[in-house]
Amino acid sequence: MRHRDRRQPRIAGVPGHGETGNLGAELPSVAIMFADISGSTRLYGELGDVAARDRVAECLDAIAHCAQRHGGRVVKTIGDEAVCIFASADLAVMAAWEIQGNHDDEPASGCAGPAATLSVRVGLHFGPVILEADDLFGQSVNVAKRAVDLAKPEQIIITAAVFHELSPPCRSSTRIVDRVEINGEAEPLAIFEVVWREDDSTGVAGYVLPIVLGDSGPDLALVLRCQGREFKLEGGCRPVTLGRGPVCDLVVDDHLASRRHLRIECRRGRYYLVDHSTNGTYVRSEGGGCAFVRRDETVLQGCGQVSLGRTFGDPAKKLVFFEIAS
Repeated sequence: MRHRDRRQPRIAGVPGHGETGNLGAELPSVAIMFADISGSTRLYGELGDVAARDRVAECLDAIAHCAQRHGGRVVKTIGDEAVCIFASADLAVMAAWEIQGNHDDEPASGCAGPAATLSVRVGLHFGPVILEADDLFGQSVNVAKRAVDLAKPEQIIITAAVFHELSPPCRSSTRIVDRVEINGEAEPLAIFEVVWREDDSTGVAGYVLPIVLGDSGPDLALVLRCQGREFKLEGGCRPVTLGRGPVCDLVVDDHLASRRHLRIECRRGRYYLVDHSTNGTYVRSEGGGCAFVRRDETVLQGCGQVSLGRTFGDPAKKLVFFEIAS
């Protein structure tokens, strides 16, 4: 019987991760990369099963070589996706940059037409992981997977945790794109794009680094008032939550309101109402008419009222008044 060699290759720069195992051990914080090949389904229809399989394998090999050249390791592949780890955020971003550049410039040998190239989506997060022989576990892995799910083909998406670990030269090639909720995280996370094409670099000229701390909100504040209580949200503040649950920033005592009914957050100079509820949210703006939002979002403008779960014609409604003011 052939015994499997369970020794793991060393990852340069990761303390305690050597040649002698360490199965199930938690590693110090590392950069986790998910690299997903886009367009493989189309490829099977255009090239046939064998040729498409070979093309996907060729792409995965190229991803692995890029990772290894930058001190990383491919932990596993899942279909047309590779999962890699690196000792530093800089090394991971440089590997991602090379991965995208290679697939942008070099069509597959022997291929022509639309199937000549495949796109890659890359997502990166930085944090501790549990590394076993052929797999990674932990919340950091979940966040990295969410990052690649947010990426478009030919895009590199990184989290704020990666951004904070980058050197200034690498940071200068990033721009913030959104804040998103991720399962297991208490607050929405800032998400950045790494601009790897020269013709895309104009978008990051004059980039202000502190934007990660609060999304560079507007000069105007949003004031919320409900039943004698007031809450003020300014650019740079965390989102405010509304609902009937006691953990909400602004509690609305109504059985038709969900425990965590909605949140209001500042993104790129605008205030967004994001509904998470069962019964939805009614929004009325001065001069802007009425809107109904359920499991969706809308922009708040000027001043108006918000009703959680009840129409404005319901006499039992408990209104939240909002005003955008200096």
